[in-house]
Amino acid sequence: MGSLLGIVHSSYIEITNCYSVPEKQQKEDQKQYLDTNYHNIMFNHNSSVYPQESLLGGFVTESERLESDLINLSNFYSQKEVGFVTQPGLVSPLILSIDPKLKNNNFNLKVLSYDKQLDLCQFCGILPFKNISVNVEFSEEKLNEENVQQLLKELDQNLIVIQKKVQDIVNRNAESDENLGKQIKRLLNFIPNLGQQEYQKSLEKTNQDVLLVQVLSNLAKTQTLITEKLNQVSINV
Repeated sequence: MGSLLGIVHSSYIEITNCYSVPEKQQKEDQKQYLDTNYHNIMFNHNSSVYPQESLLGGFVTESERLESDLINLSNFYSQKEVGFVTQPGLVSPLILSIDPKLKNNNFNLKVLSYDKQLDLCQFCGILPFKNISVNVEFSEEKLNEENVQQLLKELDQNLIVIQKKVQDIVNRNAESDENLGKQIKRLLNFIPNLGQQEYQKSLEKTNQDVLLVQVLSNLAKTQTLITEKLNQVSINV
């Protein structure tokens, strides 16, 4: 699931951008809800870079609970708190349904708009678009899973040996080892000792930094593309 961004024209709506939004489970009813805070952060970052884009609605991949997902997405993106604004040509949020399974070798797309008053979903037409060829290269190097499993197994065994050694010293069944104590202390110093709230704040700050980098990357790509177009125009002139 995620958010759709784009531009509303007089006779059609153009989808130009999107980003996924994680789900969070509420303790009260044990239901899954989209993370409003995450969406608002992403939407604000995108608005600062692409002010011409507005929130169109959301997208969802086809699943067993597709009908309920469509209704939940419509209810979520129809809120003013998430940035949706009604305008001519866009009265209710658009929901893009994507089938990634390539049934019959086709990439099925459906665009729906949920009417709350009539309690039904209306299908919207999709204009044809040009196919863009993309070259894909696969690396010949393969990950040796056996080596990874062996390393993890050795690490687990080493931790058991260290734990047993420390426990024997604490129980006075073995002599203390100053060198071993220094190495364990040095190892523990590499692991941050954070509480749950501090860890959550650190994680949110990291996510914000990652999102900002993604937005700046998209901005740099756009500026490069504009520069190339301007150079082509200058050459043609």
